[in-house]
Amino acid sequence: MIRYIGKRLLWMIPVLFGVTLLIFTLLYFANGDPARNLLGPDASEEEVQELRDEWGLDDPYLTRYGNYIKQLLVDKSLGTSYVTKQDVSQEIVSRFKVTFLLALESTAVAVLFGTVMGILAAVHQGSVLDNVSMVVALVGAAMPGFWIGLLLSILFALKLGWFPASGWGGFKESILPCLSLAIGSAGSIARQTRSAMLEVIRQDYITTAKAKGVSRIVIICSHALRNALMPIVTSAGMTLAWLIGGVVVTETVFSIPGLGMYMVSAINKRDYPAIQGSVLFIAVVFSLVMLVVDILYAYIDPRIKAKYKNS
Repeated sequence: MIRYIGKRLLWMIPVLFGVTLLIFTLLYFANGDPARNLLGPDASEEEVQELRDEWGLDDPYLTRYGNYIKQLLVDKSLGTSYVTKQDVSQEIVSRFKVTFLLALESTAVAVLFGTVMGILAAVHQGSVLDNVSMVVALVGAAMPGFWIGLLLSILFALKLGWFPASGWGGFKESILPCLSLAIGSAGSIARQTRSAMLEVIRQDYITTAKAKGVSRIVIICSHALRNALMPIVTSAGMTLAWLIGGVVVTETVFSIPGLGMYMVSAINKRDYPAIQGSVLFIAVVFSLVMLVVDILYAYIDPRIKAKYKNS
């Protein structure tokens, strides 16, 4: 297992290198001038050029990319923000706590409702409950998260006044953002759970358990669900990883001071170090989450654990 984890961590190196190359190239050829954007339209060309020289924006592509890699590997730094003049690493870490908590809560809600919906649909295959559940799941998975967030804000914040329309800090402030993220993810998890459960409940050992008079609840929870956990765990891990990197619009809609809103502000202000640092940080977190999911496989299926030992 330790060898496998070490291999996965080593494989992260070329992946992260590719991420740095891609985001740096996109920003290099992107429109806009960070120096002009920071100084404003009233600044003189001399002032703008002086700031460009300070940041090295006029250096050749390879020179700038080489300096960026050197900053990451040698200085162990994501750089300094053009706008706030603060260390990008500290700003990302301070905001990531909010983003991670929001993503974790949304994933928990999505997994709970999605798994229950999928199990009910599989157990009652072909019934009205099955059809309605899958239609709801399909509609939820198809709706964009930001659109769901706007609808929830209009209904529950503006019309009914039950929850605040923006902000972060208390339980009530987290309900609407979590629901807007969880609804679509719950639909995908429900469909995945249904497919996995249908495959398992058709196995011979399930038929044998029924013939022995084992209760339906025990069969579903102890036998069927346990053997259908692999795709469910995969969906849960993918959901958490995706939500960490995909809460940008939702945080903007609900004015949540997380990493997503930080990235939007950095993009609008052409704050290249903040953008590059945020994307790289999310790539690292995504890779680590998927590694944890792979490790969980070993505790769910002993056959995979044996395979890890031989790898």
